Amino acid sequence: MYSKLMQRKNLKYLLPLLGVALIIFGFNKYGTEEDKEAVIFALVRDALTNVHLQPKEMNDALSAEIFDAYIEAIDYNKLFLTKAEVDELAKDRNNLDQAFYTTNTAFFDKSYGLIIQGIDRSKEIYTRLLSKPFDYTEDESIYSDAEERPFASDVAALENSWKQHLKWRILNRIYEKDNAQKEDAETDEAVELKDFATLENEAREKELELQEEWYEDLMDVSRIEWFGMYMNAYCETFDPHTSYLAPQQNENFELSMTGQFEGIGAQLKQEGDYIGIERIIAGSACWRQGDLEVGDRIIAVAQGSEEPVDVIGYKVREAIKLIRGKKGSEVRLTVKKKDGSRQIIPIIRDVVEIESTFARSAVLDGKTFKKKDGQYSMTGELGTKTGYIKLPKFYVDFYNKNNRNAAEDVKAEIIKLKEQGVDGIILDLRSNGGGSLQAATEIAGLFTEKGPQVQVKSFQNGTRAKGNKDPKVYWDGPLVVLVNNYSASASEIVSAALQDRGRALIVGPSKSTFGKGTVQNMFDLDRAVGGPLNDLKPLG
Repeated sequence: MYSKLMQRKNLKYLLPLLGVALIIFGFNKYGTEEDKEAVIFALVRDALTNVHLQPKEMNDALSAEIFDAYIEAIDYNKLFLTKAEVDELAKDRNNLDQAFYTTNTAFFDKSYGLIIQGIDRSKEIYTRLLSKPFDYTEDESIYSDAEERPFASDVAALENSWKQHLKWRILNRIYEKDNAQKEDAETDEAVELKDFATLENEAREKELELQEEWYEDLMDVSRIEWFGMYMNAYCETFDPHTSYLAPQQNENFELSMTGQFEGIGAQLKQEGDYIGIERIIAGSACWRQGDLEVGDRIIAVAQGSEEPVDVIGYKVREAIKLIRGKKGSEVRLTVKKKDGSRQIIPIIRDVVEIESTFARSAVLDGKTFKKKDGQYSMTGELGTKTGYIKLPKFYVDFYNKNNRNAAEDVKAEIIKLKEQGVDGIILDLRSNGGGSLQAATEIAGLFTEKGPQVQVKSFQNGTRAKGNKDPKVYWDGPLVVLVNNYSASASEIVSAALQDRGRALIVGPSKSTFGKGTVQNMFDLDRAVGGPLNDLKPLG
């Protein structure tokens, strides 16, 4: 479950660090990964020490916590690193507090080299092990809980861990396949049961395929994303909801919060070495252009009149970086059509909206039905109309107030429902994991008079009440709020505020909602630096 209660924070708390960074790095142009990592480290450090509600003192004990969290993050299943390699890294187990204050990234650099080496080594091991049948007559045991499993003492022991891991997975697959074929045979006499050797061979082939996909996914993880795991080992020792988002993660987060991105509006999928078109979003740039079709394969991407880049062999995430771009810019896709022909398709990028992000409403007309023999028949009418509003998340664009936000959209849906003469409204917050704190207080305010909705305690400002500043009540009639175990954060604030004021009946699980009351302050690190450090962006 991922839940957030967000508010944008003024960068004044990070701006003093900009001067420090300029002093540290001078006024030359820097562009190496190590330079970027040191600047990110400094910005994360400053945010944790100057903005966090309960900043912690860095010491050897906290350093050990950070070390353990990081090792768990990069090798949870203990299949990449040997004990000797972990022991080598553990020489700095009590030094990560010093690295925090000096923004020294030497430990990360060493760990990155070892984890990449371990991943490459794992490929050689699983490829060799899966090339022939295993011996299933051996008396062996396996740790079902990775936390209890010790690191392999050496490479030979690591290979044995891999052997047990793969055998366990293959045996599970054989068991499932064997049960499935026996069930099929009970209803179909034509089914021929496969013997163990055949099932084992098929299971090994499938496992090799899965391991190859897994390896390729790991190879797609950039160094800056691995560094993000290192930064999050620090962040998570402060509290479980504080985190650093690497550039790609930050882009994905902003997309989830705004429901918008700039691009062509096509959903892509991996088809071997090709990038296929899985869906065209209605109303999008490529939908309006008209030439791109589901089933097409993208083989090259060009920015306007520039030379095209061959994307055969690219992963979807790599191709997306080339295809997305600023609104109004042109991208030219060379595609292979279903009939084998090739076509160059010019598309002017535009804003694409993911409609499933946004609030939507419907009118329940009060008719009641019963089901019999698979068919529904109407049994009566209640004589009332009920408005229904589904809010998937408390979305907002922190940096562009002209874009859509949850509070304004819910207000618009209320007005539409009132125009249709509804007698009551249901606000559905089930599985809504949260979002903007401001949107939460404004949405609660749509149903209540002006006043406080929630109190927020911060390191800088102490405890302050936040609430609705608009005295107008947009709906004062009967109101029901639906919640479940996955309604979190902003959803819980809205539900509690409406319940406390006697404005809504809360309907949901017998125990509780998710249970999260912490607020995350959003800092765009790219907005915190400038001058010669611009060459290092994006920072996250």
